[in-house]
Amino acid sequence: MNMTESLRVNLRRELQARGMSQSELAASCGWAPSRITELLQGPKTPKLSTVDTIAKALNVPAPSLLMSPAETFSEKIG
Repeated sequence: MNMTESLRVNLRRELQARGMSQSELAASCGWAPSRITELLQGPKTPKLSTVDTIAKALNVPAPSLLMSPAETFSEKIG
């Protein structure tokens, strides 16, 4: 799994864990909801500044959004 795929999986997981919608995250980031949709569905790799903005909105470390889901899960239970 590459970093873009990891971001998509981790972002979906974080949204679900918080009961947060894509629109709510977009508003927290100061973006249009379509930008979150593009991140979750589009083929482009996001800029690091984009990942950082999302991480700040979710109050998580940016690297945790880019790690493989197995790594982030094992850190939480370890």
